[in-house]
Amino acid sequence: MEAGKLLFIDEIQESPAMMELVRFLAEERPYWHMIATGSLLEAKMSGTWNVPVGRVEYRYLFPLTFFEFLGALGKDQLLADLRSLNSGEKYAYHALAKQLFEQYVLLGGMPGVIADFRVRQDYGRGKEIFPV
Repeated sequence: MEAGKLLFIDEIQESPAMMELVRFLAEERPYWHMIATGSLLEAKMSGTWNVPVGRVEYRYLFPLTFFEFLGALGKDQLLADLRSLNSGEKYAYHALAKQLFEQYVLLGGMPGVIADFRVRQDYGRGKEIFPV
């Protein structure tokens, strides 16, 4: 038996024929792991693709939340403070929290962009990592 392999196909919805090929490959190579992603996968699949029952597992990925962003930047104390705040309560580090929220909005929530920003502190690199 061949060692397990991982086949990763991004934006699979761009090629409906690829889904059929993946289906046959899954039957021929059951020890392979396959991941197919697509930002518009559900919209493109409706009514046109036959997905084999029991062979597909759906996972949804979302951008980081602001609190996850703070954790990724290592702002643990600020994160703990914000989590313990009550509605309407004054916060001594409001300006810092606001500045970090502005960074979050400018960078977006993509984990790779945030990880790179933590190291390089370069807003312009986000377009290289995650081109729009």
